[in-house]
Amino acid sequence: SSSSTMPGSAAAAVDAQVRNAMHAPHAHAGATPGSAPNNEPLLLESPETKRARTGVEQELRRRAGLTGMFKHAMGKDEQERLHMIWARAIAHAGLAPNILEDDYVRDAIFQTSLAPAPYHGPRRGVMERRLLPAYDRELDGVVKETMCDVTCRVLGMDGWDDKQRRPIINFILFSESGDEFIDDEDMTGRAKDAEALSRLALKYVLWAHRRYPPGEGSRRPAVFGICTDNPTVMQNARRLLATLLSEHEEIRQSYFFDWPCLLHALSSLLEDICKLPFFKALLAKHKAIVSTIRRKAWLRSQLGEEQRARKDSFKDRLGRFRPLTVKRYGATRIGSVPRSAERNAKLQPALDGVVSHPDYFKMTGVSQSRAAHALTAEAPADGEGEEDEEDEDEEDEGEEDEEDE
Repeated sequence: SSSSTMPGSAAAAVDAQVRNAMHAPHAHAGATPGSAPNNEPLLLESPETKRARTGVEQELRRRAGLTGMFKHAMGKDEQERLHMIWARAIAHAGLAPNILEDDYVRDAIFQTSLAPAPYHGPRRGVMERRLLPAYDRELDGVVKETMCDVTCRVLGMDGWDDKQRRPIINFILFSESGDEFIDDEDMTGRAKDAEALSRLALKYVLWAHRRYPPGEGSRRPAVFGICTDNPTVMQNARRLLATLLSEHEEIRQSYFFDWPCLLHALSSLLEDICKLPFFKALLAKHKAIVSTIRRKAWLRSQLGEEQRARKDSFKDRLGRFRPLTVKRYGATRIGSVPRSAERNAKLQPALDGVVSHPDYFKMTGVSQSRAAHALTAEAPADGEGEEDEEDEDEEDEGEEDEEDE
């Protein structure tokens, strides 16, 4: 029937056709390995399978007239009501606002809408004890099959502190085909000397060797080397690991490379630079700007208003207006400091407008006398400004001479 007023029994029949088409063998062509048995829906779909399934669904609904029925049945008021229901659910569950853009979430909603009876979802215990572990095993199989042909793997280990201040070490396998997270170790109350860390790394090298054994007649190791940050204890741990591998009965790996992490070295260099008096004072000012704006809603609101008043200065590469906010830098990622300062410099016209607002001192709690004292402290002494201007003029003349040459 092509009528837009299709009875419920006809709509249910079309839904049954859609389900049968989705579970038909031809729809599984090119599916990701590890599909569910007994003609059950796939947990993972390849792009080809997804396109085929979507085409079948759309065609069946078009022939049955369901597309037109749904289009006329969903008015603006009803759509707004459903939007608010989803907004409430996302807010109370603490989910990401773009969760409905995820293909798996959209597919779950669609599959639920086709259920022949009311569906309430699994309970938390069933989800945690059975469903999520089963899906985790399926994902693990997909990752293993994808990474089994990698020819060069490097073990990476890096330490950090979580929100409970527990020392955690992450272990990751790096390769040209992608990165595979292995596990993390809680080091609370455990030794962190070179020998203990080397044996901990050996545990995951052996794990990789058993997961990706060399082929028949091949002596290619599963892991070619290790990369860590470069304090003295990690330097010694990397050397001890190479010795342990050369003597291990299961592997007897004759060579094993060790590298210090370049990003950690650059971060340490930037930390030393930021300790210089000039940069230290400058960094403190940028930090004060970022923390104050992030803490006060009025400042954030006014910063947006000032940018809207200067739209030409805040456009992206396509010429669209894109308001910005201050960028926080990570305490352990000192490389983010230049980006934070660069953002403040880009926002300077808007920040000047915020400071000149009549209610600035009232809304921020900054006294005018304190602001005047700060400006006086930063103002150059008598004669210094003139010398600086003369120096700048000389530099400008020098630059002009260079350009002429």
